[in-house]
Amino acid sequence: MLKFSIITVVKNNALEIVKTLNSLHSQKFKNYEHIIIDGNSHDGTPEFIKKKINSKIKYYREPD
Repeated sequence: MLKFSIITVVKNNALEIVKTLNSLHSQKFKNYEHIIIDGNSHDGTPEFIKKKINSKIKYYREPD
């Protein structure tokens, strides 16, 4: 079965990462992995992402 990767880069943009994660969750096609690369956000973005982590999400946090 086809599987694809979605890569999201974020830094200090909690509002948009919420929209992104909600949009992906609502899709019918579920055979994907979501890689999130966070540039050391300090606005609540990491805390929100950590609440949403599941087997499809791989989260990396490092400075730009």
